[in-house]
Amino acid sequence: TGTTHLMAISGLHIGMIAMAAAWCGGFVVRYRRAQRWGWTAMHGQVIAGLSAAIIYSVLAGLSVPTQRTLIMLCIYFALRWQRRTLAFGQSLGLALIAVLIVDPFAPLAVGAWLSFGAVAVLVVALSGRVGREGVIANFARVQLAVTIGLVPVLLMSFGSLSLVSPLANVIAVPMFTLLIVPSTLIGTLAAAIYLPLGASVFTVPVTLLHASWPMFQWLAEHSLSVWYAPQPSWPVLIALVCAVLLLMVPAIWPIRVAGLMLCLPIVCYRAPTPAPGTFELTVLDVGQGSAAVVRTHSHALLYDTGPAFQSGRSAAELAVLPFLRHRGVRRLDMLLISHGDQDHSGGMSTVLDGMPVQTLMLGPSVRDASHEHVRCERGQQWNWDGVSFTVLHPQRSVEYSRNDSSCVVLIRGRDGSTLLTGDIENAAEQALLEHGIPRVDIVVAPHHGSGTSSSSLFVAATRPDVTIFST
Repeated sequence: TGTTHLMAISGLHIGMIAMAAAWCGGFVVRYRRAQRWGWTAMHGQVIAGLSAAIIYSVLAGLSVPTQRTLIMLCIYFALRWQRRTLAFGQSLGLALIAVLIVDPFAPLAVGAWLSFGAVAVLVVALSGRVGREGVIANFARVQLAVTIGLVPVLLMSFGSLSLVSPLANVIAVPMFTLLIVPSTLIGTLAAAIYLPLGASVFTVPVTLLHASWPMFQWLAEHSLSVWYAPQPSWPVLIALVCAVLLLMVPAIWPIRVAGLMLCLPIVCYRAPTPAPGTFELTVLDVGQGSAAVVRTHSHALLYDTGPAFQSGRSAAELAVLPFLRHRGVRRLDMLLISHGDQDHSGGMSTVLDGMPVQTLMLGPSVRDASHEHVRCERGQQWNWDGVSFTVLHPQRSVEYSRNDSSCVVLIRGRDGSTLLTGDIENAAEQALLEHGIPRVDIVVAPHHGSGTSSSSLFVAATRPDVTIFST
């Protein structure tokens, strides 16, 4: 729903606390002693605002995003104290320099680009306008500007956009900023003084969350809630950045129309695919496990899905599905699970839930009665775009161990051949040799390169130019 920034200790929350404290600090000017010392409202605002920002950031654990926000606020309050004003570019550049001194690797994190990008977007969108707007109109403009302005960063970082984000944030931002976060902080303070008092205050954020959560869940589960885009080429990305700038800056309607027209390349963009007769093999890093994607001109095969983890997540969620979407794969023509070991089949349900699959082919040791599937056995063949796929193992009439029953697939195209082997061991390798196995260009090593596999006879028969160890 695009509301992750509200569910964490975000810069918005730290800024809100600092501004609230600064507003209260401004009342120091009413005290005679402050007047005697020559203090103005500005001095009280800076001291109170900066103190609140530091305390809140320390309580939040001083994570990297928190540090960035705190540094920006320190620069802002320092300029206020010195009664100096800097141009936007100078102040943002100063903040960036300070962030890089504290954390030189900050640009490697997406959060850094989102933090500075959001500030830059807001200044571009809100500057240069004649006349004053109401609170609601200004809030709507801010939400729209952030939604549009961060599109290039989000697409390049995550390959997806939340289409329901504007609607979700219109509801969530005021609710979290004005009600949930303040009541949570007040409840924490009250609980530190008297626990039952804190518990009564906490009923406010709990009630709000329980009441609003079904709506956010409904938005998230909608089939059109997220748009996945393949990684764009540089011309398409440059066109998108220009489109975003034209849509954000104060301008007349023809310029807005030009901005919309420049959005068409990213909407119509299709990732390049292999030429007919050729194929592309990508073996994904899923740790100790297996997941390989084979793409032809208009088809895609996923061979194994990698492991599932005790946390409840899986390599399919973290690596396989993001890669497929990154390459513009919208559906799988075949999902082939070589055998039932968890490090090969752990993400199967995640892939089936996350992407349409035309054919599910399972090795004999994979137990799945909930999905319609075909069993993998020797002799099966098919051809996609001039690329041939042949199942070499297992043989239907022979009983094999779990690993030796792995589905072995030979892929041959115009420019070379590949052998996908699963976890076969010496017994299955011997069976393949008896039936005859051709020389291949690339072998994904059996059983991740285990000592029980890759016998000398098997290696001599296949003679690969490249062997990939999925470990």
